Amino acid sequence: VFYYSTCTETKTFMPSFNEQTILVTGAASGLGAAIVARFVKLQAKQIIALDVNAEHLAQLKASIGGQIETLVCDVTDLAAVEAALKDREIDVLVNCAGISGITNTSGRRRICRFIFRIRCSRTTWKINERLQGDH
Repeated sequence: VFYYSTCTETKTFMPSFNEQTILVTGAASGLGAAIVARFVKLQAKQIIALDVNAEHLAQLKASIGGQIETLVCDVTDLAAVEAALKDREIDVLVNCAGISGITNTSGRRRICRFIFRIRCSRTTWKINERLQGDH
């Protein structure tokens, strides 16, 4: 459900995804997995769940039971992402790739650089280019 406001009222609308191919990065757990599950309920035409963790992707596919395609891929590796998405038309990108559960703060600067690399990598820009048809 999406919400938007005007000066006088708030409106709710539910877009249709039944003709859309959805790509979710970081799909194997947490927010990414929840988003994949939601798109299954919304009956998206195709859902591509992309993550570096093959075991968690397999668990996701088994638990959701919907029609999803899983791709094991490291989003920081541009060549791997390009190979995984070759000849695919993507309509919607949900970029959830990241890391969580960090308890060791001694390497905070290194961890911050790694998170930045995931979120702001050339791969992210390349996927966005594909969505815009600039490939």
